[in-house]
Amino acid sequence: MNKKIEEAKVEYPCTWHYKVIGHNYENVQLAIGSVLIEKEYASKKSNMSSKGTYVSVHVSLVVENEDIRNKIFNDLKGHEHIKMVL
Repeated sequence: MNKKIEEAKVEYPCTWHYKVIGHNYENVQLAIGSVLIEKEYASKKSNMSSKGTYVSVHVSLVVENEDIRNKIFNDLKGHEHIKMVL
């Protein structure tokens, strides 16, 4: 039985959420601020690894289209203080 997988349709503008992971909360916050310098966003500490090695920060903001959403993702991912973006 073949199932056709349809791509999820996202209607823009919409609120988008990123989980940003790094080693140090303050550095991750500074990195987020440097990437989202012209955007209004909300962020809060989400989780910390059991040994305190990693911290995750939940970021929410309105994105106007897919190109902007992907650019933000790639800019966050490419920052030296950020290890991973989900």
